[in-house]
Amino acid sequence: MNQTCRTPGCTRPRAPKRTICHTCKTRRNRHRTPGTTLRTELDPENVATAVIRRAFPEGLTEAERRTAGIRLTQLGYSANRIAHLSGASIRTVWRWKAAARTA
Repeated sequence: MNQTCRTPGCTRPRAPKRTICHTCKTRRNRHRTPGTTLRTELDPENVATAVIRRAFPEGLTEAERRTAGIRLTQLGYSANRIAHLSGASIRTVWRWKAAARTA
């Protein structure tokens, strides 16, 4: 009995003893930052906590990390300091800043 992957839009068979296929698992792991969750909604309380404490707790989503990084930029923190606090690379922080300028 070959069931399909539970990823929306994927028709490949599931990997043995898994709920998703190997391709979707690899894609998900490649594009997800360690320490983040798969939630997609933005929780303003999590962002505010990260900005106030100047620390990025485990379990923040990509959007929450990005938003907190942009707010720290607005407070005058350097890209190096934000990268150190968030665990992201300096280049990622530069990308956050560039995206905030163009938005």
